[in-house]
Amino acid sequence: MNNKQLMKGIGIGLAAGTAIGVACAPMKKNPMKKKAKHAFKVFSEAVEDLSDAMGL
Repeated sequence: MNNKQLMKGIGIGLAAGTAIGVACAPMKKNPMKKKAKHAFKVFSEAVEDLSDAMGL
């Protein structure tokens, strides 16, 4: 397994986990959805920066 596959797997796992968490969360907790979206955005930017730094 190379780094690109690892980053892709981490991204897919995080996206799936976030989607499941948002789907299972009660509808009244809108701030939770906002926090989940923000966390996913921050993580995806970090993965992108790391991938660029590694030259992938």
